[in-house]
Amino acid sequence: MVASAQAPRNNDSETGPAIRTVLLTGMALSAAAIAFGAVLAVAKGQWAGESVKLIGVPSGIRRLNGAAFIDLGVAMLILTPLAGILAAVVAFRGKRTRDSMIGLLILAMLAASFVATWLFRK
Repeated sequence: MVASAQAPRNNDSETGPAIRTVLLTGMALSAAAIAFGAVLAVAKGQWAGESVKLIGVPSGIRRLNGAAFIDLGVAMLILTPLAGILAAVVAFRGKRTRDSMIGLLILAMLAASFVATWLFRK
């Protein structure tokens, strides 16, 4: 018998479920906010195609504006992968593995893009 050569796997028994939970929770919460916003918009006869500026989302939510809930859900959906990366970096803290370095590199690239966008906005 020839033993099959398998690449060594990282022990993700600690990190995998935590990251999966963060991603699934973010996806579920964003889907719930979008669905609630759509139902609210239809029930109130609002045009669901309108958009609310991000700064106006909290006041829109207080007024039960369907578009504000939809925009909140979309923002949460966009930020969910970032939360997953943050969870991975926290899970891999203190370990100098390839996964932790990739996570830190992604965070650095995202931070640089946010700073560049803020600095060069018109």
